[in-house]
Amino acid sequence: LLMQQSLGAEARQRLEMMAREVRRLSRMTNNLLLGAQLESAPVFTPAEVNLNELLGEVTKEAQVLGEGLNFKVSTPEIVVILGDYDLLKQMVLNIVDNAIKFTPKGGTVSMSLGCNENYAVITVSDTGRGIPRQHLAHIDKPFYKADASGKTQRGGAGLGLAIVKQIINLHNGQMEIDSQESVGTSVTIRLPLS
Repeated sequence: LLMQQSLGAEARQRLEMMAREVRRLSRMTNNLLLGAQLESAPVFTPAEVNLNELLGEVTKEAQVLGEGLNFKVSTPEIVVILGDYDLLKQMVLNIVDNAIKFTPKGGTVSMSLGCNENYAVITVSDTGRGIPRQHLAHIDKPFYKADASGKTQRGGAGLGLAIVKQIINLHNGQMEIDSQESVGTSVTIRLPLS
């Protein structure tokens, strides 16, 4: 319908609003399905995953989603781990999506990759509004939303970080979240090296 040239401005605006809502519901449904699959003790055959390539793909997608934001990526060394490429990509995308949601236009989202002892370390930081301290212990629980006010332009269902946690656990990794209100948030993921 949106492709029709004769469509009036008001009808076009309503159809675009419906299309955005359908995309949101589709993302939520996919997250619910992925969460259920991860809870049912998934089995996967680990393969070598080049995290540099993975972050490169995520960066391209993030730049489309985060129009008006500055993106900085630092991947100075090639880092390879054993894991599931698609799940790991979803993990990083979920973290970056949160950074985009809560960072105002003109802000910065940074991704870095490195090694620390026996772990690959991925860090996603933003210059967004930060997470109030009382929410930090709960934000990786399913359906928990630190922003219940609806102040973000793109609301979520509170599933993103719960899925991130499940993927990290599946890969025997660790997650640490540091945040300061009005300063920003930094999420650090540690995954065992190959």
